[in-house]
Amino acid sequence: MAGFKSIRAMVQVEISPRCLSNPHKAVYAKIASHILFYSSRVHATPLSFSIIGINNTGCISSDSGDVLISVLVEYIVFVLLEGDRIMSIDGRAFGIFQIEVDGDTEYTGMLTIRQIQSNPKSPLMTISGTRSD
Repeated sequence: MAGFKSIRAMVQVEISPRCLSNPHKAVYAKIASHILFYSSRVHATPLSFSIIGINNTGCISSDSGDVLISVLVEYIVFVLLEGDRIMSIDGRAFGIFQIEVDGDTEYTGMLTIRQIQSNPKSPLMTISGTRSD
């Protein structure tokens, strides 16, 4: 069932050595850049986050020279699962997510989610489904 939930995750964040004077700001900016992008890893869309803790030490990436830091983050995420039934109005679910139902991108009505995927043209996910009126 579609809804919101809170999750905690340990994430690895790469920051430039230039940012080591204020790593919290660099970590915040890096994590913020992923908000509203569908994550297939957690099968949800992060809506907001709070940094719980930042590791004081990190590893240097041999490829870029950036510092890899472990960060504990609490996210509020929006969860949709395959098989959920949702409403689409003019090809949008919840007013923001793009819907495609049997090839129709302007569908209005109830649908059953068949697939959720990242949209390369937008940070928001694209939902494919079948009519379930």
